[in-house]
Amino acid sequence: MKRKIVNVNELNVTLHPIIKLLVQNDTFSDNPVHSINSISEQSIQTLIEQLSLPVTEDPENINSYFLLKPFPVWTMLNHHAVANRLKIQLLVYEPSEVELVINTLIYEHTALTYFSASEDWRNLHSRWQQAKVLQLKRPKLNDLAELANRIPSSLRSGK
Repeated sequence: MKRKIVNVNELNVTLHPIIKLLVQNDTFSDNPVHSINSISEQSIQTLIEQLSLPVTEDPENINSYFLLKPFPVWTMLNHHAVANRLKIQLLVYEPSEVELVINTLIYEHTALTYFSASEDWRNLHSRWQQAKVLQLKRPKLNDLAELANRIPSSLRSGK
């Protein structure tokens, strides 16, 4: 595996053909995140800096890559007006590693993160409330709810 930093505007990435077949029956939210442009440029940059896209080179297209797992967060962030001016890290895997990487990312990684998914919303509420108590700057509750495609009242402890 090699690490490579590329300009987002030069990145040509699509799902790997195996991934397309495996996720064809997955449930994805098709609702566009209209509020993505309300996130500041600095926040978008910080969020993109946290991502490392697992890819393999497309043997038929120079400077094109196959994504080795679905990456909805990347898809959303990439729609921000400033995303094209930023850089992102790629983890470029050799073709001989693809099957293992795909299996690890779409099965084991998903299983490991599954148990925390319902806790994330409660944790977000708790963190937001704690920042309020500490009088720290925090995003608006309505903005967080819109990003999550939820109504603001759903951001409550225990839901």
